[in-house]
Amino acid sequence: MPKVKKPAWEHFDVIGNHENPHPHVRCKYCPKYFRRAVPQRMQTHLDKCEVAPDDAKSQNNTNNIHSDNIEKIVEKVLQILNNSHSFGYNYQQNINGYYGADQFPFISYQ
Repeated sequence: MPKVKKPAWEHFDVIGNHENPHPHVRCKYCPKYFRRAVPQRMQTHLDKCEVAPDDAKSQNNTNNIHSDNIEKIVEKVLQILNNSHSFGYNYQQNINGYYGADQFPFISYQ
């Protein structure tokens, strides 16, 4: 049974021997060339390629994290830490005193 190729292969032209499991390939959108095709490296290139279409890029690409999500995550972590009585002090106040309130303007201090 032949191996199923990863979606990244759709965005590369195979150069040379098609029977080779790791042939030479070239990106369809830019001049990037790989002497040994490895789907993980090919997908990494597509994620960074400025001219590749959005459907070529990974859906769970960590480079696309929005600052709003990061702010929500930090705020949630601080809420969890503040609700934990075993630490004995307020983490928001500690961070405010150490970094200054202007470092975390998205955190609401109650």
